[in-house]
Amino acid sequence: MLGLLDRINSLAKYMTERSDHEHADLSYETTQLRALQDLAGEWCTDWQDDQSVEPCPAMSRQ
Repeated sequence: MLGLLDRINSLAKYMTERSDHEHADLSYETTQLRALQDLAGEWCTDWQDDQSVEPCPAMSRQ
């Protein structure tokens, strides 16, 4: 679960820093990615409650 959250955060960082917003309207994709990021954070928290493991790293939005 933590690996999934890490991949989603990496994709969000890539979209924020390297995507071509000047030549393409990526607002829909960015909104969907942020929603996925929020869901993954919730899933990770729920999973931790069930598994009694270390807390998820803080999600960082750029």
